Amino acid sequence: ISSERVQIPVDKIGDMKDFSQINQDKFDCVNLKDVIEHIEKESLVELLSDIRKTLKSDGFIIVSCPQICGFTSLFTLYDDYTHKTLFTENSLRYVLNAAGYTRIEIIKPRRPLTLNPLRIISKIVRLAWFMVVKLIYYLERPGEGMPSVPGDRIACVSWKK
Repeated sequence: ISSERVQIPVDKIGDMKDFSQINQDKFDCVNLKDVIEHIEKESLVELLSDIRKTLKSDGFIIVSCPQICGFTSLFTLYDDYTHKTLFTENSLRYVLNAAGYTRIEIIKPRRPLTLNPLRIISKIVRLAWFMVVKLIYYLERPGEGMPSVPGDRIACVSWKK
């Protein structure tokens, strides 16, 4: 991303560990949109922990990434060769907890109501698919927390403390 495109200063970070040491308690918010699915699982907790160090005491992180229970999730995973993994609500919470984040809140998408017939059909198909996924989840894992966000994307906000 260039500074001209987003009209704010953009720094490229070479090594997150060095960056986090230099920039401890500096940022109010870090937004990771379409980032964590590209990170090897073995490195993800350490990366998120290093990012946590750069947040002010009341700082927070926003994470948005592909979700595995979407209708096109497998296509999303394999269409981009650089994707390493997709997430569920539980796996996203797990990795953020392991990195030391607290108060993790899943952001429910708000899709505007539209009278476009194609969008209405698309929404019905996506919701029907999500209900099938929830039913399968319930049958295979009774008593466990089921996914609550339909679609192929998931987002959350989590605070440093």
